[in-house]
Amino acid sequence: MADKTAGMHELWPKLLEVVRNRRRFAWILLGQNANVLSYDGTTLTLSWNNQGAYDNFISSGSRGVLEDALAELLNPPPAIELVVQGKTPPSLAHSVPEGQAAQVHVSVAVTTADPSPQPGESAASTLQLVLAQTAFLMYEQGNSRAAALLSDVEDVELVPGNRFGDWEDAVLIVPPYLVPRFTEEVTAAIQPVFEHVAGRHGLDIGGITAAPALPEIDGHWRQILQERLTAGTASNQASRARAKRTAPPSTGTASSSTPVRKCWSTRR
Repeated sequence: MADKTAGMHELWPKLLEVVRNRRRFAWILLGQNANVLSYDGTTLTLSWNNQGAYDNFISSGSRGVLEDALAELLNPPPAIELVVQGKTPPSLAHSVPEGQAAQVHVSVAVTTADPSPQPGESAASTLQLVLAQTAFLMYEQGNSRAAALLSDVEDVELVPGNRFGDWEDAVLIVPPYLVPRFTEEVTAAIQPVFEHVAGRHGLDIGGITAAPALPEIDGHWRQILQERLTAGTASNQASRARAKRTAPPSTGTASSSTPVRKCWSTRR
């Protein structure tokens, strides 16, 4: 087969754009971690520089998105081979039902030099790393306001982005008084940077919001709350009493001490 790798390099940006329109998560993984290794007209081999991103690409079903994108641009679509760090260990051929043009050969490789997360690394620590790197990138981009707000974020939680669970949204947990400062303008500036950083760690983030941190309570919370409610009521009563004492006198009716001017008429 003729070597058509150069032609695939030229087509690669367009292929990524088609993938992006189909699924943003697949586009992030491919764009940040995969490169065209070879293409002979029938088989496209992609090299992955990150074992963790490769695993996420396979487990998330993003391979199917790539197949569909190739079928949209090429007829017939080529078979797909995926390798990690350019190594080509024995591949596991995935059979394709008869009638489908595309074949997929997935090569499994284990590398020791890649920066993928260690087995003991928790999702929480990954989110904290994403938060920290986003804050520093915002600062380096000259957005000190957003960087300062991110430095006050206490935690990051993930919630389903839709009812199908196709992606997750990030919720920034902040002190209640800071929630109003995460305006639409600030959030719009943070979101693409946060999504980019999360994607490089294999996380598919569809959006971000800010939510107040839950108050810390203990077993005596009822007593504490009642005391605060009582103190608040007393404070409100005192404020009303002070307002009543300092209120100006009403001018709706004439005072009894106001002199009355009498008019006398003289008959001739």
